[in-house]
Amino acid sequence: MKEKIKIKMTNYKIWNMITSLKNGYLAKKSFIIQKKQRYLLSVLNILWEEGFIQGFSFFDNKKAIKNIKIFLNYKRNYSVIKNITLVTKPSKKIYLDIKQIWKIQTKSDLYLFSTTKGVLTLSQCKKRKLGGELICIVR
Repeated sequence: MKEKIKIKMTNYKIWNMITSLKNGYLAKKSFIIQKKQRYLLSVLNILWEEGFIQGFSFFDNKKAIKNIKIFLNYKRNYSVIKNITLVTKPSKKIYLDIKQIWKIQTKSDLYLFSTTKGVLTLSQCKKRKLGGELICIVR
């Protein structure tokens, strides 16, 4: 008998969204569509506040599934996001405590952490003195 392995599905959804963002920027799309998830909304709010996306809106399709339309941001026909690096993978999760977070010195990159208080940026983790799982780095 095969055993069922329980996997945390929120991480797969964030990987799917980030991959869709990468592909959307490479294809010069004006928007991409994702299924609505509360976890993704917190990531999208951070990306919008930092200016990496123009915004997002909600809409329903014919099957009554709520979707998110994410509007991509371009400046002079070049994407605002130069690179998105997924750090944590299903096979290897990267956790950083507060001492390791304080060692990261960057002004231009956006580090996203999954913490007990939700998805936070590097500066928010430093202010709240929280460690967590490093999801991705946005340049």
